[in-house]
Amino acid sequence: MPRANSKISPPPSIPALGWHAHWIAPGCAELVCALEGEAAPLRAAFVEEPTPLDLPWVNERGIARCAESSGTLVLAEAPLRASVLDAQGELVLSTHRRRACFDGEVLRVAFELPPGMRLHGGGERAGELDLRGRHLLCWNRDAFGFGVESDPLYQGTPWLVLRPGPRDARHGRAAVLFVDDPGRVTLDLGRSDETALEVATRAKSVRFVLCLGASLKEALQRATALTGRAPLPPRWALGFQQCRYSYVPEAKVRQVAETLRARRLPCDVLYLDIDHMQDARDFTWNARDFPRPEKLLRDLRSQGFRVVTIQDPGVAVDASDPVQKSGAAEEAFLRTSSGTRAVARVWPGQCTFPDFLRPEVRAWWGQHYAREMQRGVAGFWNDMNEPAVIFSPESTLRPEVRGGAERAAHERWHNLYGREMARATCEGVRASAPKERAYVLSRAGWIGSQRWAWTWTGDNTSSWDHLRLSLRMVQSLGLSGQPFSGPDIGGFIGEPDGELFARWLGAAALLPFCRVHTMIGTEDQEPWSYGAAVERACRSLLELRYRLLPYLYTAAEEACRTGVPMVRPPWCDDPHANDGDPHAFLIGDALYAAPVVEARARKRRLLLPPGDWVRFEGTEIVRGELEVPCELGELPVFVRAGSVIPVQEPVAHTGLEKDVVLSFRVHPLASGARVRSAFYDDSGTAAEHASMPFLRCVFETRGTERGVEVAVIEREGGFKPRRRGLAWVSPAGEPRKASLRVGARVSFP
Repeated sequence: MPRANSKISPPPSIPALGWHAHWIAPGCAELVCALEGEAAPLRAAFVEEPTPLDLPWVNERGIARCAESSGTLVLAEAPLRASVLDAQGELVLSTHRRRACFDGEVLRVAFELPPGMRLHGGGERAGELDLRGRHLLCWNRDAFGFGVESDPLYQGTPWLVLRPGPRDARHGRAAVLFVDDPGRVTLDLGRSDETALEVATRAKSVRFVLCLGASLKEALQRATALTGRAPLPPRWALGFQQCRYSYVPEAKVRQVAETLRARRLPCDVLYLDIDHMQDARDFTWNARDFPRPEKLLRDLRSQGFRVVTIQDPGVAVDASDPVQKSGAAEEAFLRTSSGTRAVARVWPGQCTFPDFLRPEVRAWWGQHYAREMQRGVAGFWNDMNEPAVIFSPESTLRPEVRGGAERAAHERWHNLYGREMARATCEGVRASAPKERAYVLSRAGWIGSQRWAWTWTGDNTSSWDHLRLSLRMVQSLGLSGQPFSGPDIGGFIGEPDGELFARWLGAAALLPFCRVHTMIGTEDQEPWSYGAAVERACRSLLELRYRLLPYLYTAAEEACRTGVPMVRPPWCDDPHANDGDPHAFLIGDALYAAPVVEARARKRRLLLPPGDWVRFEGTEIVRGELEVPCELGELPVFVRAGSVIPVQEPVAHTGLEKDVVLSFRVHPLASGARVRSAFYDDSGTAAEHASMPFLRCVFETRGTERGVEVAVIEREGGFKPRRRGLAWVSPAGEPRKASLRVGARVSFP
């Protein structure tokens, strides 16, 4: 068992159950509670094994302290307590007066939960953004038809954002607390005892990691530095995506593609669900409905479409199946405690399941993607990877299943399975096309999943409740380290009417992942399926997304570089922002969207975040509470006053961006005020590496008595945007030729 690093005297522990602690990075503390003699749990959440900082412990009168510039660790003997203080000496985390206990099966650890403390994150959660008062289970499951307060869902991670209330001395500062345990973990967030945050696990030791921050952004940056950040996505992944279960036969896929182009509806991605496969078997094609997949994919690519295909982890129990045959030869499948292969039923029938916890199995699985990429498939969609099975009371693999090199019990690694399948997929794609960015979408995941995959919010329902819920879920995922997510627009289960479909598309128009999807047996769910008025509304919303793609790409790069989510609540940036509207959100630093989420509404009441704002394409500075009209094809979007927003003319797909002008829209600013904005660009497809060409600029806008002045104050990288031209655009719409060299200035009266 690792003990706190001490040069003076070791920190205390007691027989039977004790605490051990150390700083593992600036502002990041690790605390382990374990039975005496029990080894510390293996680390599963980290990018790499952290090295404890070499800092001394000072032990005085039974209290040991270890100080770092961001705070102090404190371990006390009588009574036994573990605490973390911030740099100001304020208590951030402390064990509860109820001592940690182990009843022979479950280890329970409780922390103090101060009045007013807000709790957020938890991965993918239904319900409200503030999780306080809830009891959560971290156990990924197939949650088909989940309700607005169902728990657990597909990605339940033991990751919490701790946000002090306005009356707390630490208001404005924040922390991230995560539990590095991928097994069955429960979080009682003040439900049983309003003064306690209790964590329960079936392990005999448990690791907690606390990341402090002078702001919530800093806490998220530190936490994601440990657990990983998303790689830059291919630019086309930020385009609109169209899907259903399933587009068959080939003629239907072609018809959808041609109709999108003919009706001038921007779109970059089409999906093929399980019916494109032969008998739902991975890495196969249905020869009857898709006789020439290479030609189909080539033709679609010529029209500007990328195609994403689905894969499930279940491999058919059939000796003639090539994947089953090669997997058996590699001994790649999970086994039971008796040594037989674990078998359960999924779409192909009885299936075995790859043991993705083992690196050699991930490499074996990843090799299968090479052929699909040679065919022309651009991205891959992992489904049913909780793992889910059908016709089973557990809805997943049975407890006797064993996995990993140590053949650990299923309960100890269940939540890792989906993440490691996404990892195998992503690593296989990268190996097959090392010069291109991989695109993987995964239903299940755990802490660190963002390193390999995007996610969507699962099998939702066509209802206004689920429209509202989806916006809260995307923000919760972002606060949990996953910046790229979104819902099935329109709802997967059921059939929305035209109003709900259009409003849902409006709500998702500026989310990172923007995909329509519906299940088998439902009516058509394309933008033209609801009549001319809804189609016009959808076209307007999609054109808004494509106009703002240069800004969305800039926000995406910031999320990948810093770990701060692309879509987030206003209080993530400003602790004084109001908590009251969980369905309005920031996109990056400069845009604030307040979609309509109520039936028959043609107005939207909203409370802007603190400061001055301007309606997108408007000229009047506004602040505070207001009501705005909002017809079916409109999305209320506001720009932080003075911000420079990169925009472009709408295009049919991202491959045509080079043919349009890139404009930098300058917004009004009060005299004497200053605001900074950023712009990022690169090829959009090249894999990240040290010498990858890119461009990052920082603009400073200054309010003057006559108007605004903008200057380029920083420039990094030598990439030249491949555009027809660059232009500054004033609030009045006056275009001027733009230069991105440092020192370039432009003034608008």
